[in-house]
Amino acid sequence: MESSILLRGAEPVSPASSSRPSVSEGDGSVWRSLDTFLASQQDLHFLQSLGWYGCRDGLNSFYCATMRAGRVVAASLVRARRIPGTGLTVYRVERGPVAATPEDLDVHLRLMCDDLRRDAALVSVSPHYYGARGEAYESVLKSGGWRRMPTILSNYQATIVVNLTEDIEQIRGKLRRSLRTQLNRGARLGIQIKEGSDASAIATFVEQHDAMARRRGLAPIPGEVTRCLGDRSDSARSLLRLLIAEYEGQQIAGILLVRAGDRAIYEWGVTSEEEGHRQLPLSHMLHWEAIGWAKSAGYHYYDLGGYWEERGDEDPINRFKTGFSKEVQRFVPEYYYPMRPLLAGALLGLASLRARIMS
Repeated sequence: MESSILLRGAEPVSPASSSRPSVSEGDGSVWRSLDTFLASQQDLHFLQSLGWYGCRDGLNSFYCATMRAGRVVAASLVRARRIPGTGLTVYRVERGPVAATPEDLDVHLRLMCDDLRRDAALVSVSPHYYGARGEAYESVLKSGGWRRMPTILSNYQATIVVNLTEDIEQIRGKLRRSLRTQLNRGARLGIQIKEGSDASAIATFVEQHDAMARRRGLAPIPGEVTRCLGDRSDSARSLLRLLIAEYEGQQIAGILLVRAGDRAIYEWGVTSEEEGHRQLPLSHMLHWEAIGWAKSAGYHYYDLGGYWEERGDEDPINRFKTGFSKEVQRFVPEYYYPMRPLLAGALLGLASLRARIMS
């Protein structure tokens, strides 16, 4: 018989409607079971990891875990956003839930929705699975009455990956010829790629990225990521890796990678837009260095952080990424369950309009 348990920081989570048990940080056996389960999941995304939960300091977040015979078999790291003036909440499970089997996912979704029903306007999920496994998990969502999230509000649904199980020379040989040329050019120019591990390199990267984001109307690096970058504990260091590019003694570019299951994922990046830097092969060299590091660290894939299939290689970002690999992985799209259908429809309609205006 399955049961649902809610976990958060130092105090229990207890949605008013839930008759299911909630536990605190002090109940170490449940946290250990959760840790063991998540560590066993090859497709675990960093947004569902205990490391990410720790970086957020439990801010508006909690785990919902489904247990069978004393062991966790499915879990969701849930983010809660209150809707002002309503007493209701939007619950979002980013790149999750994580479940051992489609059957476990089905049970987990039903128990989680029961836990959140009292004050939920909607619950959204986006299980981080692809291929045949992803199709099986998506079937659970479809049969359970979940609805597709509008594309404009969803995480990317496909990505380009470099298969790191091949020899590094094989990987290099599959790069687009023009990309190999740029890598050789960067080496001749003396561009240096290194880990950005000190406070100055981190601060410079965040400042450069967020200035670029403001100019382009994009989101800045989340505060919890910045805090995690500055945290030199083993758990924080195991989650993120910053690579920076230096030219003529100046830090002018960087990419931030997150570690997740069997892959290293590119999530944030910036290159200098100054006149003398625009034609330098900065991103080319940063990603090639990242591929080499990810392979040596034992990852199976280097994930280039999204691919928009409808745009094809006419999109310059897509074309840059397909220079490294042509392998596309398609993930389960984001779905939502409208606990209060009229309010959920209004919220998504407004959010879609806002996203179109900002795009």
